[in-house]
Amino acid sequence: MIQQPGLAEPFWKCVKKTESCWLWTGYIRRNGYGTLSLRSHPYYAHRVSWELHNGSLDGREIHHRPTCPKHCVNPNHLMAVPRQNNPDSPSHINRLKTHCVRGHPLSDKNLLISRRIRYCKTCQKIFKDKWRGKSQNRRKDVEYARNYRLTHPGYWKTWPSKHR
Repeated sequence: MIQQPGLAEPFWKCVKKTESCWLWTGYIRRNGYGTLSLRSHPYYAHRVSWELHNGSLDGREIHHRPTCPKHCVNPNHLMAVPRQNNPDSPSHINRLKTHCVRGHPLSDKNLLISRRIRYCKTCQKIFKDKWRGKSQNRRKDVEYARNYRLTHPGYWKTWPSKHR
């Protein structure tokens, strides 16, 4: 819960009531949500509105009505939902995905869940191979060099002396 006394006055200074929505006229972040600062600590305006009118959120998130902009702070247009049920939360959006960004299916055999985050096993393998130097081209280069050394003993003697 936002336990800061003195949030109500600066909150109401930045609210413009229209016929349906209460629009936040203060600072609006890039993500579209209004922000209020008190003693150098930022608070989301819609969360302050909810707590001023309805009390504590108790670990829940705020969900806006689909017809409202994100900077609407009308408590009648807000709904407190558990984190996993909020359709705007990244975990919920990630849970709905059936394929990764490269088009691999996120099925049982190709799905890795670590710390409640879903990963594509194929993409993880590609990433690990690339950064460990085990890409397909690198393997071919190493095999070619190894075979060349075996078939051409003494090839290094032809190099200039400063490279030996």
